[in-house]
Amino acid sequence: MELTKPQVDIIKAVDNHWKLYNAGATEREMLNALNCTKSFYDWHRRKLVDAGYLTRVPGRHRDLRLTESAKQVLT
Repeated sequence: MELTKPQVDIIKAVDNHWKLYNAGATEREMLNALNCTKSFYDWHRRKLVDAGYLTRVPGRHRDLRLTESAKQVLT
């Protein structure tokens, strides 16, 4: 899967939040960091999870994490 700019921006925002707070971001924090709508964020996040760039635990807050594939995008 070739990543779009918004998807790379989401990966960077997730990484940045973990570096700053040593915890995952809430959905609201991600929306504020990316300055986007919930539907836009949800669509791209779902694509990244399905493609194996992000992992999450359904029903838990602050659970979004980068996979090794996503970490390679950052290098």
